[in-house]
Amino acid sequence: MNKDVQRLRAPIAIASVALLFFVVVVLAGYRYYYPYGMRPACLPVFLGALRSYSLEHDGFFPNGGGAPLEALRELYPRYLADCTPLAGLSGNTKLLKAQVLGTSPITTNASSWVYWPGLRSDDDEHIALFWERESGVRFNGSRARGREVGFVDGTFRQVLDEQWADFIRDQEKLRERAVRSRNGDRSASQLRSANHSVERMGASRLGYLQFLRQRRLAPTAHAER
Repeated sequence: MNKDVQRLRAPIAIASVALLFFVVVVLAGYRYYYPYGMRPACLPVFLGALRSYSLEHDGFFPNGGGAPLEALRELYPRYLADCTPLAGLSGNTKLLKAQVLGTSPITTNASSWVYWPGLRSDDDEHIALFWERESGVRFNGSRARGREVGFVDGTFRQVLDEQWADFIRDQEKLRERAVRSRNGDRSASQLRSANHSVERMGASRLGYLQFLRQRRLAPTAHAER
């Protein structure tokens, strides 16, 4: 009987090592393909909630709360049954939930969306309403080149890193034009100043946080009405 047990030890050990190796490979593959974890339909759901909000607010997207990310609170729970899409494609979903369900403001540690308040659904269709802060991730959390961008007309696409600088410059002009057409030259001048601040900061995480604290891009939707 002891001989039978000894004969079984080697195959069992080999099988255990093979199973462990398989688990490690699967986990490593998952981590590679989903660098921040799987986020099924995160961007389309978030963009759909923004569009639904605009339909009930005379075309305006969320613009309250005193800061861009705080404006997104208006989406939950009426337009988003689950608040996790507010975390973006690389944000901290647990921290986001704690901030949304609590009294803390939504921070850039929790949400990776770069959101531009003050826009409308009938603005130029080429204007970006938001984009993912981190490069290299697709709309569902999978690995990809470039950044995901959501537009005011409800579409979204990946903008490659080599195209990003030109994209940012074009967006500044489009936003300025949109604000000028609604609010006059004074608001456009304020937006131009905000755009230059973001550009000087290099659109870095720290720079964007400073921008959130210092700037308002446009008057609230309530005031504009």
